Amino acid sequence: MYAHKSSGSGDSPPIEEAYPLAECTLDYKKDYELLFSVRLAAQCTDARVNEITPALFARFSTLQSFAEADVAEVEEYVRSCGFLPRQGSRHRRRGSR
Repeated sequence: MYAHKSSGSGDSPPIEEAYPLAECTLDYKKDYELLFSVRLAAQCTDARVNEITPALFARFSTLQSFAEADVAEVEEYVRSCGFLPRQGSRHRRRGSR
């Protein structure tokens, strides 16, 4: 788990205290991979995300490669997670701001 330093008033406990038994079931090596995996998991199961992300992250191994990727190619990797072509395009544009 990551260390949490509260910058607020101290009213809410760190997430580790609120959910001491929570465990991330998504496989990732880089922080942005976790971010992408969480977004995909909102559309399907964590198990399904873990099935498709190794190939996705092998093909696009850096943030730069994702930014430069052809949207249609990325869509092929994430299609089985329930992303429709229009959704994939919207998320790519949002991430490039």
